[in-house]
Amino acid sequence: MKAGYVEACSCHLFCLCYFNKHAEHPYCEFNMAVKVREGHSGKTNLTGAKYWLTGDLGDELTAIVEEAHREHLKVADHAIDTASIQTAIEVGADSIEHGNKVTDEQLKQMRDKGIVLDSDAHLVWQLFHEEH
Repeated sequence: MKAGYVEACSCHLFCLCYFNKHAEHPYCEFNMAVKVREGHSGKTNLTGAKYWLTGDLGDELTAIVEEAHREHLKVADHAIDTASIQTAIEVGADSIEHGNKVTDEQLKQMRDKGIVLDSDAHLVWQLFHEEH
């Protein structure tokens, strides 16, 4: 899929999560506007589709995931810390983006549920440079 997006979060300057840091607040709220230039979901042509994503939805997240799955859409959850990763697992996200603080137990749960971890360079660096 080819798409453009604009993202903003609740931190003052920029999203600290991209630098493997914690949000400025005890929570992370974000908004993202996406326009698909070219792409499909199964046989559905998404070219030209526009959608908006928001993070920190609380109880609404389960309902959103269920509705997306009824429409045969995949759900990607941007989760950085252990708590948000666990929430993504529990609500049934299809993939978890970033996953910087994922635990071994969470990786097992994800494997068992078929949830994809779409990590970034920060997670890979962290895994190879942590003291074990």
